[in-house]
Amino acid sequence: MARSDTNQQKRAQAAARRAREARRARELEENARRNYEFDEADDLDDLDDLDGSALYYSDEDEDEEREPFRNPFRGISLRGSGGWSLHMMLKWFCVFGMGVFLFFRLTGDKPSETGFSQMKTVVTKAADLDKMQPANNQMIKRLYGIDPTQYGDVLLYYPLTNMGAEELMLVRMKDDAQKDAVKKALEGRQAAQTKSFEGYGVEQTAMLKKSIIDVRSNYALFISGDDPQAVENAFDAAY
Repeated sequence: MARSDTNQQKRAQAAARRAREARRARELEENARRNYEFDEADDLDDLDDLDGSALYYSDEDEDEEREPFRNPFRGISLRGSGGWSLHMMLKWFCVFGMGVFLFFRLTGDKPSETGFSQMKTVVTKAADLDKMQPANNQMIKRLYGIDPTQYGDVLLYYPLTNMGAEELMLVRMKDDAQKDAVKKALEGRQAAQTKSFEGYGVEQTAMLKKSIIDVRSNYALFISGDDPQAVENAFDAAY
């Protein structure tokens, strides 16, 4: 009977010890979590308070101070009222960089040194001219509203019949000042042809919707046909 009581006491003590160890483990885990939990607001406040003075690191088991290093954030506030934060500076730097990239992307197109005769050969070879016919200056002025004599060179192949939507227009401008007028003329012709076939010319409308207008520094192309991309690719390679 005495031995039985002794065993029960030992088991009770062991259970109590395990309970204490488990409680202690939970306390240590909670303390560790609290010590290492990242508090962004406090950390940012600490960085704001840095003034470039020397900072020191020390190990937990060592009291000696190490060599100081200079605060790289001196003069820069990561968060503050009434001033530029580092986040804001980086944001505007990215916006400015993108603006510069787009500016040069849109305006950095250099004039092509390819002669009109060579460009004409390359483009017409890539196009299917079977359903088109060459136009004279009068027809160009009638369909596009521009005077070919005012430009460097102009080439137009237009549909053989009123039911055709195949068309090829190639223009070499004398200078950049003519780009807007040429672009407007090409877009106007494209829109007029699309409107004329709406409601009954399903194939023609589909062809015109995938037609391509490509205006460069000194060349402009309008192509409507079965494979306009092939013509633009040839134009791009020759440019």
